[in-house]
Amino acid sequence: MADERDKSESIDLQEAVARSMSEPESGKATVQVVKRERPAAGSERERGRARADEDSDAPRVYVVGVWRRAAAGLVDLACVSPVLLLAAWLALRVARLPIGERFGPETLIELLLWGGAGFYGTLALCIAIALLYALIFVALTGRTPGLRLLGARVINVYGERPEWWRVVLRCLAMMLSVALAGLGLLWIGFDREKRGLHDWIAGTYVIRARPAPRAAVARSTAPA
Repeated sequence: MADERDKSESIDLQEAVARSMSEPESGKATVQVVKRERPAAGSERERGRARADEDSDAPRVYVVGVWRRAAAGLVDLACVSPVLLLAAWLALRVARLPIGERFGPETLIELLLWGGAGFYGTLALCIAIALLYALIFVALTGRTPGLRLLGARVINVYGERPEWWRVVLRCLAMMLSVALAGLGLLWIGFDREKRGLHDWIAGTYVIRARPAPRAAVARSTAPA
């Protein structure tokens, strides 16, 4: 059921970079992971011939839609919440801000409006912890625990685990996606490549961990 709700579309990573993608008739989405080499010296014709040879044998994988990614995000939030709550409690105690029984919705609104350096320092600490959580897991393994549980991972435009600088850029861009009233994240549901603003900025894709079977690919890409 989760696979049907994703409603991803077939895209070729190499063609996606060139912005010239073709969509299959099937409702499920496959992404051709082109294990191409980094740009190197040589004539344009030779590089084009090499890319064509790679494309013919390139495996395909499914991209992940908004619902599966949202579920992975909730799992990650559950994983990091204990650390966030402990850090927030300690920071609020140090800043001598109201906590415990005195801390309610009205107090939270007052802190957001007039919290001062203590409150905003606590907020910045929590954001930094969440970003560090995502950065370490994605940079080292290509996926967070939430993505692992949901059977997904992050790749770059070369079909590989993203580089450190790309992961850092993706985390920073994710803050921008959230700051824009969450529109950068909601865009995943409308983008035919199932990429959010942070994915576009960093040059990443979120795909299913296992490649699509070649038989399924043949059916999904066969002409009507």
